[in-house]
Parts: sequence; structure tokens; C-alpha cells
Amino acid sequence: PFFFLNQALGTQGLFIYVPPNVRIETPLHIIQKIHSEQSMHHPRIEIFIGKGAELTTTFAIEGDTSVFWNNMALYVTVEEGGIYKHYDQAMGHAEAWDFLSFQAELKRNANLKFFSFGRGAQVQRRDLAISLDGEHAEADLKGMSLLDEKREGHVHIRIDHVAPNTRSNQFFKHVLSDRSC
Repeated sequence: PFFFLNQALGTQGLFIYVPPNVRIETPLHIIQKIHSEQSMHHPRIEIFIGKGAELTTTFAIEGDTSVFWNNMALYVTVEEGGIYKHYDQAMGHAEAWDFLSFQAELKRNANLKFFSFGRGAQVQRRDLAISLDGEHAEADLKGMSLLDEKREGHVHIRIDHVAPNTRSNQFFKHVLSDRSC
């Protein structure tokens, strides 16, 4: 539901295109700056990885406030033989509402690696929807959260193995203390 809210209210966006057979070796760091108390953000990022191309991104939220609502949508297409690695650094703004809707389509022999490290928030949610559309496509999804006080961290995953001979792996751990969940 938060993806559709992003589509309805989002006014900020970024499109990243990696041409076929281009391998970007240095990670692309995407930093979202939050500057005002009680603000609402709906950024949208679309990434297209061409045939045989490779990209690694890291994402982080920084700012001088901890009270905000962030509802990001990230949509990724990985063409045949492409590789995409995403590192989500959700470093815990205690009073924030932090949502990420991550959707990916993987073609034949495409590879996705997703890693999320979080400290939680008032509500922190990661919705991952992966479609393995091509034969031998692979998705490796991992994450870890260190939650304390009343912080929450949620991960919702849907993987569609559309083509034959596809593979997916999921491994998520949460360390809880106080009244976190």
C-alpha cells in the first residue's frame, strides 16, 4: 500500500541508467537529506541495469531531525546477465516513520544482492517484491536490525519465481531489547 501512496503523492524522482556491458566499480552513494521537523517525503528512484552491466548502490538518510515520514519507492530492472547490489543503511531515527518499497525484475542470468542494516524507528518497514522473470535469475536478500527502546523493524518479502531454474535466498535477523519489536 505504501508503494501506491508514493506513486500518488511523490514529486521527487531519480532515474539511473547503466548501459549494456558497463560495470561501475565504485558504489554509487545515494543520500537523502531531511531538514525539517515533521516532514513527509515520497522519493522515487528507478534503476535500469543493461545487459551484462553492473551497479552497486548504498542508500542512507541524513539530517538534523529525527521526526519525519519517509516513504521511498525503488524500482529496479536488471537485464540479462546484469548484476545489481543494494545496501540499505537504515540507521535509526527514533521518531521517524521510515518505509521502503523495493521492487525488482530480473531477466535471464541476472543477479540481485540486497542487504539492509537497520536500527529501527518508530515504524520502519521494508517491502521487497522480486520477480525472477528469466531462467537462472538469482536474488540474495539479507538484513540485520539492532532494535532498542520502542523501535520497530519490519520486513515483508514476496518473491515470484516466474521462469524455471531460478533461485532465491533470504536471511534476516533482528536483535531486540527493551520494548522493541
